[in-house]
Amino acid sequence: MAKGVNVVALDGHLGRDPELKFTQGGQPYATLSLATSTESRKNQSGEWEDISQWHRVVVWGPDGEDLAQGAHKGDRCAVMGTLTYRSWEKDGQRHYLTEIKATTAKYWPKDGTSRTSRTSNNGSAGGGRAGSPASYGDDDIPF
Repeated sequence: MAKGVNVVALDGHLGRDPELKFTQGGQPYATLSLATSTESRKNQSGEWEDISQWHRVVVWGPDGEDLAQGAHKGDRCAVMGTLTYRSWEKDGQRHYLTEIKATTAKYWPKDGTSRTSRTSNNGSAGGGRAGSPASYGDDDIPF
């Protein structure tokens, strides 16, 4: 029996500088706020409007450190990963969070260069590689 597929691919812009954090065990990770937008017909007159969506992305290990040190608000960023859900209770109230656990992340600083980070599904580091946006090809897709 098939296990199913959980794949998320996003291409957008960072809404703020990535934030580097550490688990209690010392594992580094970066949180990203990624904005994507789509066009939709606003009304029957045929006018179009952009609809923005905000996504929380988590990049683990040295790749998260690399993103936190090199990427900045406004930079273009593309990620692939899995959709995850978390919940916890605080002060008697249940809280829920949806986020993308990145398996591949690439960003393009405003200077025109690009950086690629890869993490495995368990969050351990793979290896980084630099290139131009045109070099983002089939070899960069993790499946």
